[in-house]
Amino acid sequence: MLKFISGIALGVVLFGIVVHTSKGQSATAQMKTKEVRQGDNLYMDISVDRAPNFYGTIKVYVAQVESESKIQLNCSLGKDKTTCQAGTTLPPDTKLGKWTVKKIAFQSGLETSEEELKLNDEVSFHVVAHGEVINPRSATININ
Repeated sequence: MLKFISGIALGVVLFGIVVHTSKGQSATAQMKTKEVRQGDNLYMDISVDRAPNFYGTIKVYVAQVESESKIQLNCSLGKDKTTCQAGTTLPPDTKLGKWTVKKIAFQSGLETSEEELKLNDEVSFHVVAHGEVINPRSATININ
């Protein structure tokens, strides 16, 4: 009987360790392009390892390799969904050079704090100069 009870106790402890360790979620970020111009849109496809049971927001923080100044990209992650597309428009004066994803986090619609997700791979891209700015010079109005 003692062996049976200690076996159950050991099973409960091991189950608790597995549940506690599996609580940390992970995410993968992928980009279709590796160069983004200043002032253009930046998009990333985000995948998480398991779907939440309530809607929430994925927050991706990117920064230049030599800097701590971050830009945040967001996407809504629906209930029972594992993918979303995060995006933002880079400011026209974004620093040129290599940028990396510094942090990915999930914030449930039920909570005010965000939970950092483990990033599976390093994700980086290069910000390049926007080049010549071309603006329109005239407009035509048609009234129907």
